Amino acid sequence: MEKLKKIIRAFFDINFLKFIITGGINTLNTTIISYFLSFIFPPTISFVAGYLVSLIIAYFINCAFIFYEKESLSGLLKFGISYIPNFIIQTTIVYVLSNKLNVREIYSYLLAAVFGIPLTFLIVKVFAFRRNL
Repeated sequence: MEKLKKIIRAFFDINFLKFIITGGINTLNTTIISYFLSFIFPPTISFVAGYLVSLIIAYFINCAFIFYEKESLSGLLKFGISYIPNFIIQTTIVYVLSNKLNVREIYSYLLAAVFGIPLTFLIVKVFAFRRNL
């Protein structure tokens, strides 16, 4: 029960708010990059490429404004690994919405961004930036 309280408290922290703001910037980056790439590539490939570019940008923003860490290659790799669950969730949503339900790509990208944020924050905080809950 105490662990659950710590997890819930993590979402009432200024760093979670900063993470959401950073996520908004990252979502905008992913959406714009993916959208322009979708004129050349299929929606899912465009999303993956946009996601990867935005992930690198997000790492530097998280280091500078949320967790105050010095950037490193190992930190970037841990950050990238932290985003795997979010990536799987979002890519699946883009695939289903764009390819199976014929939702316009721009809406697929935006809707995909909403899912996985709380889980991703916890993983990034504990695994990538070695913070306790």
